[in-house]
Amino acid sequence: MFICDVLRTPFGRRDGALRLMTREALTDAVQSALRKRCGLDETRVRVCGIEAWVQALPGEEPCIVCGAAGSGEVASADAWFEAADAVAARWRIPREMADIFAAESHEKAVLAQGRELLADEILTMEISGVAGGKETLERDELPRADMSAESLRSFAPKRAGGTATEGNVPAAAIGAAAVLFSGEGFARERGWRRLARLTETATAEDEPGLPGCGMIAAVERVTELAGVRRSDVGLWEVHELSAAHLLALISELDLPFDRVNAWGGAIARGDPASASAVQILGTLARQMERYEVELGVAAFSTGGRGRAALLRRAFRR
Repeated sequence: MFICDVLRTPFGRRDGALRLMTREALTDAVQSALRKRCGLDETRVRVCGIEAWVQALPGEEPCIVCGAAGSGEVASADAWFEAADAVAARWRIPREMADIFAAESHEKAVLAQGRELLADEILTMEISGVAGGKETLERDELPRADMSAESLRSFAPKRAGGTATEGNVPAAAIGAAAVLFSGEGFARERGWRRLARLTETATAEDEPGLPGCGMIAAVERVTELAGVRRSDVGLWEVHELSAAHLLALISELDLPFDRVNAWGGAIARGDPASASAVQILGTLARQMERYEVELGVAAFSTGGRGRAALLRRAFRR
């Protein structure tokens, strides 16, 4: 099974340009644009959410996997502050390290925007305002060039005695993402590029009291199932539930910092619920094509479980 294309909306602030768009409107916009780009307007294609996808992976026929968070349903990140503090305490992650990681997420995301590395996966949105005017949104709204480790020190912890702040835990965001999967035969018939091949997936339950940490066990399982050493993985795209979560995962699995979230993550872009998981898969596939990387691992958290997917390079120049 191959990832053939990825498309998403810009990820927006709760009070930003996408604030009036519903989940349905966002999903329809990104699905319609992806269908048009891939010539699927008249073709029946299975469409499913990320949870259904991980439970029953698609076969040879094309499948669009979607995720979205719309206006009025963007939840508060309060629960993740508690989770981030629990993770920081378990892995003894100091506030300073969390802030440094968060600043680097913004730095990488801003750099990726400046180099137009995300342009091919982001759908330009034409948004109607309440006064009847039009607004164009082409980029994620949340990455900040002025976010440094020093400036992040000014954010107060959300909980007494904790280290999690609004600077090192991602903001809830609005957005939608879609990835097109297909078997090789159908992809060749349609002339689709094949960005990466999905070869293995794994799931692990979160530990009690440590939401989001199931990603660690899921990564261990997916590399074991694939018979791959983690040192051979060229790129890692991981759900930034908080800086503490990422630092715990990197420490536990002994991953190289420079291979993780090369274009920034949710701390910079915001976290639009299930759209983040879909975006992580698609962005990793595009990175692997661009940098000609042989192996990549995507890890994300949904439904109280950690998920991991191992991708192999499919594109050859």
